[in-house]
Amino acid sequence: MRLTPRTSLLVCLAIGIAAPRVARAGGFELPDNGTEALGRGGAFVAKADDPTAIQYNPAGFAAQRGTRLLLDGHIVMSSYQFQRFGAFPDNGHNPATPWGGTPYPLVRDQSGPFFAPFLAASTDFGTLDWLTFAVGVFGPSGVGNRTYPVGVEGAPAASRYDVVQTKSLIVMPTAAVGVKVFDWLDLGAALHFVYGSFSLTSTSFVDLGDGAAGPCNNYEYKPCDSLSRLDLTGTSWAGTLGAMVHPSRTVTLGASVRSPVSMDATGKATVLQSPLNQPIPSPGNATFHTDLPSYWRVGGRYAFLEPDGFESGDLEVDGTYETWGQAQAGGPRIHI
Repeated sequence: MRLTPRTSLLVCLAIGIAAPRVARAGGFELPDNGTEALGRGGAFVAKADDPTAIQYNPAGFAAQRGTRLLLDGHIVMSSYQFQRFGAFPDNGHNPATPWGGTPYPLVRDQSGPFFAPFLAASTDFGTLDWLTFAVGVFGPSGVGNRTYPVGVEGAPAASRYDVVQTKSLIVMPTAAVGVKVFDWLDLGAALHFVYGSFSLTSTSFVDLGDGAAGPCNNYEYKPCDSLSRLDLTGTSWAGTLGAMVHPSRTVTLGASVRSPVSMDATGKATVLQSPLNQPIPSPGNATFHTDLPSYWRVGGRYAFLEPDGFESGDLEVDGTYETWGQAQAGGPRIHI
């Protein structure tokens, strides 16, 4: 049966990026946010003595006096490259595919630098010595930009049937409070509003039903590709609880847990390029579901104090458990 070009394009869109299916992570997460925490290898849950406590352990605000403002962040200069194993299949009926039989070319990421800021402030209003409030905006310590070419040196890019471009942003406006319950016990809590913006561009092969002698009887012929993009936004909520125990002046035990995030985003699916310049269908409504893990952090810290109370150094050991296996068990899901 020969399908019309418009029907073929819609079927391709439905099968290629719209049908419910299992997908796997395509992102890259850095070790941690915060200059001091990163310099300590992420061991910060038992110290948490600056406004990044809004992420690591909100109980750390209980001992932060005065008003503090922090502007932090990281600039990621990442570079990825890979080479697909094997060679292009050859289509003797199509002289426009001279790359047939040649090895797949090396593919490099072209996204460039990615900046992820961290802004937070805390205050005890100058009068409270047992209660501190904080607000902040930050995101996961990851890279939200990834761009791969659809062609390399005149030949199709071997990666183009994956997601060729992602422009994703997750930000978490947060309010937190730290309370000194006893001299030996501090508690804290944070409420996170989670906003996500996702732009995903992918390429699909479209079979126009033109037979063995047709130009699209080859899965490596760019003019037979359809380029589509998903643009979606969504919101969710999460919370963090934290505690610090001080058995002595030199020893602190810390723990915090952040709840998982379940996000449903809505938006549009748009065909940007049709195969062989066929008519482009109208954008369709789309939904996207993904889950982020819960974080469990525990740590112990020993501070080296001088006789006058000055801290000359410390030693901290932390453990972090992230439930990625549970969060991504079903994979992100897309419906159109």
